[in-house]
Amino acid sequence: MLFTMRDPRIHSERKRIIGRGFASIKEEQEVKIQRLASQAVVNIKNEAENGQADVYKWWRCLAVDVVSEMSFGKSFNLLHSGGKGLPLYTALSNAGPCVVFQAVLPRGLISLFKWSPVTWLRDVGQVSETIFNRVTAALGELRASSNCGPSIARHLLSKEVKGKTSSLNDDELSSEIGMLLVAGSDSTAATLTYATWEIVRDPQLRRQIEEEVGSLPVNFTAKDVDILPLLNSVLEEVLRMYNPAGALVERLVPPSGISVHDWDIPGGIMVYTTGWLVSRLEDVFPEPDRYVTFPKF
Repeated sequence: MLFTMRDPRIHSERKRIIGRGFASIKEEQEVKIQRLASQAVVNIKNEAENGQADVYKWWRCLAVDVVSEMSFGKSFNLLHSGGKGLPLYTALSNAGPCVVFQAVLPRGLISLFKWSPVTWLRDVGQVSETIFNRVTAALGELRASSNCGPSIARHLLSKEVKGKTSSLNDDELSSEIGMLLVAGSDSTAATLTYATWEIVRDPQLRRQIEEEVGSLPVNFTAKDVDILPLLNSVLEEVLRMYNPAGALVERLVPPSGISVHDWDIPGGIMVYTTGWLVSRLEDVFPEPDRYVTFPKF
């Protein structure tokens, strides 16, 4: 998978292949993404009117529906069900702990979790299999249906229709999209949840955000949103304070070795870095644990 490839040449080629898929559908999908985002907001509002709203749940459902819409041209419809009782939603909810276990335990041991008498461990052990099977099924539906819109998978599979060799086989494509679901749903949901919290708990910030967003044209696009200074500053600070990808990241030292701050590290050694620690360096952020509000962003 792209996320775990270590060979620079192979990684670059895979990134180029998948990048073509994203580029081919970006403009066509904007309207659909706006529709899904609007539905998520409606769901949050309706739930809040009954007393309280699980914002994180709906942002996760939104993220999964957006990724599946872009991947297959047809969303998994989690915004309709709220994910309740769906194996895919349960698997994605346990993907975080699964990633942590994969970093410290042998994969063979994790695979045994699926037979654990402890429900939570059993669910964690089934994460990869559940996600892979759902993505593989969606890929099969895409092949058999003409009702799906433009998508990453359709773009990549179109090479077969033209009599050319596909850049990715079905298992590779399923693995890549499965990883997009995991990486894209949890991190997006966490970022949007903390951004929502920071905005609604600060009346002045909320008013400024509403005014800024209210200045958008009627038929605004992603490019219009990208240049909103306050909204993007809030998101940047949220990503720093509540890093959704703060887990360990592996980096293999090149054969020649490296020297970092007077530390000589031999080639072939696995080094781990964490985004959470980097975002709390006092040399860069004098008060790293304090959320900085606008205009000090």
